[in-house]
Amino acid sequence: MSESKLIELGYYDPSAKIRLSAYADTVVLDPDKKGSVICAIRFGGYPEMVRAMADAIYGGATI
Repeated sequence: MSESKLIELGYYDPSAKIRLSAYADTVVLDPDKKGSVICAIRFGGYPEMVRAMADAIYGGATI
């Protein structure tokens, strides 16, 4: 059996009591002077979780 190459993404907001997780198979990094910045992610899972994670990211969440 081959090892999974999926990357787990997680988000937690203790004040709202929300925890989300999704799995990405592609992450695109843009190097800058301080390191790298994530500029694209392709993630999947249940549609509800994907939508919730996308909404959290667009809302400024740190993943």
